[in-house]
Amino acid sequence: MSQTPQKPGATTPKHHEDDLIVVPEGKSRLRYIATIGLVLFLLVIFVVADTFQSALTGGGGGDRNPVYVTWTDPITKEPREVKESDFSTTARDLSMMANFGFFRPFDALYSDPLSRDGGKQGPTEEDVASFLVLEGIAISMGLEVSNEEHKERLRYRFGDDAGLTNGARLARMPVEQLEELVRRCGRVDKVVMQITLATRVPDAAAIEAKWLEENPLFKFNVVTNQTDQYTDQARAEAPDDETLVGWFHGRPLFEQQALFSPQTVTADVAYVPLGEGAAFDAAALLAAYPAPEGTDLEGQANSYYNAGRALRFGVPAELQMEATIGEDGEEIIPAAPKLFYELEEVREQVDVEAPIYAAMRAWLTDLQDRRTQGEEADFAAEAASYGLTFVAGPEGGLDREAIGAQEPWGTPMIAGQLTFAQEGAFLPSVMMGGKSMTIALARAKKDREEPPFADIRDEVLELWATSRSKEIAVETLDGVRLVLAAKPEDLEGADWRPEIDLEELRQLTSEAGYTVVERDWLGQNAVPNDDFAAATPLQRFLRGNVDMHALEAGQVAPAVASPTSDEVFLVRMEGKKSPPIEEIGALGLLRARQVAMQDFIQATAAKIFPGESEWMTETAMLRFPERERRDAQKEQSAK
Repeated sequence: MSQTPQKPGATTPKHHEDDLIVVPEGKSRLRYIATIGLVLFLLVIFVVADTFQSALTGGGGGDRNPVYVTWTDPITKEPREVKESDFSTTARDLSMMANFGFFRPFDALYSDPLSRDGGKQGPTEEDVASFLVLEGIAISMGLEVSNEEHKERLRYRFGDDAGLTNGARLARMPVEQLEELVRRCGRVDKVVMQITLATRVPDAAAIEAKWLEENPLFKFNVVTNQTDQYTDQARAEAPDDETLVGWFHGRPLFEQQALFSPQTVTADVAYVPLGEGAAFDAAALLAAYPAPEGTDLEGQANSYYNAGRALRFGVPAELQMEATIGEDGEEIIPAAPKLFYELEEVREQVDVEAPIYAAMRAWLTDLQDRRTQGEEADFAAEAASYGLTFVAGPEGGLDREAIGAQEPWGTPMIAGQLTFAQEGAFLPSVMMGGKSMTIALARAKKDREEPPFADIRDEVLELWATSRSKEIAVETLDGVRLVLAAKPEDLEGADWRPEIDLEELRQLTSEAGYTVVERDWLGQNAVPNDDFAAATPLQRFLRGNVDMHALEAGQVAPAVASPTSDEVFLVRMEGKKSPPIEEIGALGLLRARQVAMQDFIQATAAKIFPGESEWMTETAMLRFPERERRDAQKEQSAK
């Protein structure tokens, strides 16, 4: 073992098993012990004096476990208090219960979310104090959680005993302690429920007021402007190619990709032709991949029929409602279309095709396994040896639409799967279609690419002109506001909503060749006659548009281009009014009653349960004496 070299002149202490203090060689024992005694004395005086003093006097340097929260029990009128250590323990326990879902902080439930510290969702000190007050009320009232209720709560959250044990492990406490905390939370929940249930039902006036508040009617005056009339002007303002390229690359990706070359796939396929007139000698394929010994041929046939029912055994559309002749010679009109042939109707066909399908699946699995092991199979040669038709994909590939149109093997499903397949991979299953069973290989793929700008310049210019024509239409129509009202210099046009007289608006727009359209009284999410399919672009635009419904009577919003049509709208709020109460209806009444009750309970709970609520601070006289003392000390120190 290596040893640490000693510095010159250093002394190595001699070991004395019977000595309590070993003095280095060459040092005075009395002086050495006196030095140690002095150090210990200084430690006692300057480091742990408060601890010793508190132990001897019960205070001195400050109570180490002061009363942190006090209140008066509203039931018994007796004063209550909780020490800081117990308060901290409860806070920690409630935080854990909140994570498990057994406790929801009152501050989060009933206070203004914007007033919470950084959106904190854990229990605040006020939440903990409220919990203690409500728990005391439950005890005074004799409220308890029954064993059945307790078991149900545990079962709902943890499932079984193993889940409960795991929960206790996560909480780092014994199962019994976790169960007791759940009971405490259940006890407080009962108090909250009792108080909530005691809340009176809102009267008819409150319900009516809530319905009227939630269902106002709005009336708008709208000036419209067509954007396509400015297309030529926009084209005349076309920028140079460099600017146009920059503009194009700043557009949303989906707009850019609309002009990209399509993705292509070079797909090699081997297929068995199916259907009328198709011929295939399956002997070689079945010999290479025979059915395993003991195969349930009936089950194989049923499986094949179920897998291919929609693609192989669908009834042609013109025959789906074809009448049949009954035993009495009368025509029987089917009550519903016959979409698929039953198994027995196509039994002969199924018995021929099912073994071929099973053999092709076995071959595909073999091909995939060999490729995984790094072996290159000659797909074309093997297909030919088994009598299948092989088609090599053209160089450069085909896009999705072209793949789906390939006869006889192309289908939308094959095209879709090849689009998402990895390059060099077989499709995961034998693809069944109306005219073939197909194995497909995505031999090569070419992703979408942006063509040279010269090839798409005209299309980009048209996109730019369309966008610019909307801007011109918006600027032109928004000029109406600038003529009829003076915009404050400190406001941007997008933030300016002036009040404009309707007659002045009609006169000016009439002189400019526009027409003011009136959208009569409707609810915010309504369209005329509740017929969305027949609604005009303007009616659809106004439906649910929060910005327009937030206008005050007489205000005019900035002109806005319609997202779904070639129009721009300048919207003026004519007014807002309550609907006739007679239109409330049974469902409206029920909903208004529920909403009013909810609001009333929420308002009542906000006055009671949060720690800073009126009820907690005045009736329960909830206080935080130690926190107040510390805050006062900090304030004094800051002066």
